[in-house]
This record gives sequence, structure tokens and C-alpha cells, in this order.
Amino acid sequence: MNIPGKSTKEHLLAYRVAEQLIKAGLILFKQKQELLVTKIESLLIAELQVEIKIDAEAKAVLAKYEKEMEQGRVDSRQMFIRIKKKLINDRNIILQSDPSLTPEDKVNHIAHVIQSGLMRDHEVEKRGDAVTLLQGIKKILSVHAEREKEVQDLVRSRLAAGKVLEGSEAWELMYQKAYTEIAHKRGVS
Repeated sequence: MNIPGKSTKEHLLAYRVAEQLIKAGLILFKQKQELLVTKIESLLIAELQVEIKIDAEAKAVLAKYEKEMEQGRVDSRQMFIRIKKKLINDRNIILQSDPSLTPEDKVNHIAHVIQSGLMRDHEVEKRGDAVTLLQGIKKILSVHAEREKEVQDLVRSRLAAGKVLEGSEAWELMYQKAYTEIAHKRGVS
């Protein structure tokens, strides 16, 4: 598939969602498809911005405990995670990076974000009701998530043969390089 424009993960996913919703007849968009892609991409990016804000706030709170961390009384990573969890719970928000969420939970959340954004948009003509649109978006996102999981599994198996410790900085660099290569070949990113 030739995807015009940018090639960020969000752009690719937005392109797939827009293309499949139009193809399935769930929405009608009379303007250029790229405008619809941009609308969906902005919804995805807004979700990422929530996490960036939470991380920044957690780091600001963590800075208050700098002396304790320097003295070794507080583990900075554990404290950061606790602060972030508290902020998330206090605000009742869902983050895609939350390891306690199942892949289905993540798909469900992003599907709701996209569906509610499209339902509010007067330039997007919906064919059918909100539930049908939501089901269509979930199906598209689920297929994408399965393909992404396949790529992650391939990368992990490729790196398993190496002697680099998983989670180390070197492993992360190798993982990102291999992921980018395989994902590009498979059209996932």
C-alpha cells in the first residue's frame, strides 16, 4: 500500500482507519481523504499528549524528592511510577503505555477516542449508528494490533540469539532498529 505524506505510526494508523471506514461504507467524506486522515491522526496525537503531560507532571513532583534520591533513600524509577499511577488514577484516564491494560483494552480505548471524535465532526457523514461505527473501528484497530504484535515477536526472536541483556540500553537500540526495519517491510509503520 502506498501511503502518501508522513510515515509516523499515528499517520499510518489514521490512514488505515480512514481508508477502511470509507471502503466499508461506514463513513462518507466528500473532501480529500488526506483531510480525514489528518483529523483521525490529530485524535491519536491528542491521546499521546495526555501521556506526555502526565510524565512531565510526574517528573515535576519527583524533583521535590531529589535529596532523598541522592541519598539513596528513594528509588527514582519506582517513585516516578508511583507518582504517575496516582496522577492517572486521580484523573481517571487511560494510557496506552499502561502495562496492566490488555491489548483488547487498548484497542477499545483508542476505538472509542476515534469514534467519538468522528461522531462530533460535522464534515464526516456517518452511515449507520455509533455502535456500528465503533465496531468497524475496533475491527480495523484489532487487525493492526495483531500485525504489530507479529512484528514485535519477530524482533524479539531475532534479538534472542544475541548476548545483549533485554531491557538494557544496547538492547533497546537494537530493538528499535530491528523493529523499524521489519515493521517497514510488513507495512506496519
